Amino acid sequence: FMASQQVLVGLCVLAWTVSGLPVGSGRVGETLTFFDDFSGSFLNESQWNVLNQVHRGGVYSRDNAWVQDGLLVLRTVSSNQTIDGTDYYVASGAVNTSGLFEQRQGRFEVRAKMPDVDRSSGYTLHSSIWLIAHPGASTCPQELDIVEQYAADPYPSSKVQGNIHAFGPSPACTPLRAGAGAVYSSTDDFTTDFHVFSLEWADDHLTFAIDGLATATYTNSSIMESLTEKQFLALTACVMDRVPVLSSDAFPLFYYIDWVKVWSF
Repeated sequence: FMASQQVLVGLCVLAWTVSGLPVGSGRVGETLTFFDDFSGSFLNESQWNVLNQVHRGGVYSRDNAWVQDGLLVLRTVSSNQTIDGTDYYVASGAVNTSGLFEQRQGRFEVRAKMPDVDRSSGYTLHSSIWLIAHPGASTCPQELDIVEQYAADPYPSSKVQGNIHAFGPSPACTPLRAGAGAVYSSTDDFTTDFHVFSLEWADDHLTFAIDGLATATYTNSSIMESLTEKQFLALTACVMDRVPVLSSDAFPLFYYIDWVKVWSF
């Protein structure tokens, strides 16, 4: 795969009012298309779906996603449940914008404080900020992971990575990055304070950034040409392993999101 290239993200900003949206900040030529700072008493379900389903090794449940003190809170808790004859031990929160907001290209930013994944050595909490397209009859899967979080040493560090899941034409849908690994990987303390995670998706590049500093720019033309569909945003605290909790597993764990902003250009 192509090597990551570190560059500085442009700092030129402009504030303006977009019809139907509050004041946002972006670069010249950008239009704010999605905004939520979770300032109300309840999650705005005209913008977000709250997931209530089995996923991987755990269960997404509505009571683990809520708005409080200007933040979206996604909680992970010990919760013994049997669903369709299968035992689950951990429940968590997840939201997405599927069917409510979907966009191809633009700039996607999320200010978040990641959960303490080091404290989930048994069930393995995997929290993410990602974009995904609906698979159609003639299209292959398309997914852009702005953040995937993993445990790392020393505590309270954790590792965040970005990834691109792109495929060749249907019907073969051959993976275009098979075995390539993460586009970027950064180990730091992402759990004590908030950080801004972003993706700029243009015709000819994908640039991932943390707190305004680019972590990688990807320009492979085959990859860029494969990203043909609008994608929706997902914020998820995913339980990876369906196993009884360990004495070392801490509960509850919290994933906080301060705001979400998306621009088109």
